[in-house]
Amino acid sequence: MKNLPRKIIYFIAVAIVLFFGARFFIYWKVKDSIVKKIANLKEQGIHVRYNSFDVNFWKGSLIVKDLQIVTSAQDSACLLGGTVRELNVEGIFILPLLLKKKLCISSITLVQPWFQYGRRSKKLPEQSKIETGSNPLKELQIDRLQIDSGKVEMIDSASCGVTFRGRLNFKLSGIALSNLGTDSMKWNAQAMTAEGIVVDLPTSFYKA
Repeated sequence: MKNLPRKIIYFIAVAIVLFFGARFFIYWKVKDSIVKKIANLKEQGIHVRYNSFDVNFWKGSLIVKDLQIVTSAQDSACLLGGTVRELNVEGIFILPLLLKKKLCISSITLVQPWFQYGRRSKKLPEQSKIETGSNPLKELQIDRLQIDSGKVEMIDSASCGVTFRGRLNFKLSGIALSNLGTDSMKWNAQAMTAEGIVVDLPTSFYKA
């Protein structure tokens, strides 16, 4: 009986070490998986660069700064892509991922994103169909998706001139995706808010 308190203390200490060790390992695997997927995109002609990629396993968050994505338009010399000054993902919950293969995220914020695309943008190569049960993720839940000072441009694939330019602040809440990796994938959102929308349509696209 005298040794019981000491055994309990040892048990609690081991449990804490295992918990934080497993938590650190999982977040390390998340970062490693993202880095590998970025390398695979390069083989498909999509170049992804960033200044820093930090994962905080204490807070359950990740921050990517100065993100840049570049690709080329089909049948055109125009470069398409986008930049994000900061991508902030907060509140990544581990237990639902381990127990239910469900990824739950409190918020995703894109600070000053800029995206440019064309009507004949190059499409990603078709991937082989994922077999039932092989997808490690079944559900995705995002409480809030926010775009802060976002810009979108559409270009003409012949002249590479901007045909449409828009700016906005955007919030989407209660996002849920289910049956991921299957033909019956479903998604829904509870609310959407858009503010400060500005649209610019140039008067001419081609030079004489």
